[in-house]
Amino acid sequence: MRYQCFLALVALLLPLVAARLSSHGEHITATTNPIVEAIGKFAVFEYNKHTTKKLVFRRVVSYKPVPKEIAIIYDLVIVAKNESWPSHSSNYRSSVLVGSGGILILKTFGDVHY
Repeated sequence: MRYQCFLALVALLLPLVAARLSSHGEHITATTNPIVEAIGKFAVFEYNKHTTKKLVFRRVVSYKPVPKEIAIIYDLVIVAKNESWPSHSSNYRSSVLVGSGGILILKTFGDVHY
């Protein structure tokens, strides 16, 4: 019961924190946030479930939380490497929806083209 109360509290406070962090609409590059790292790992894991190209998560380069009505969409830039190319890492852009109750849904995932 306490765990469920904690999750409900986090679900209520997370949009407020994200709105405060993204007030300028810019990507945040301080990516040592463990929640953001977990969302990045989730994005790579979900991507790997639907492709033959298997990536290994390295780190989140930047992120931008975009608050919606009952969820937050995290736009991430992730560094990952292909398992078959051990020395080569690439950047990938991903969007993950974080809903109330901690539900995660991978919306987009693709190469970053500069």
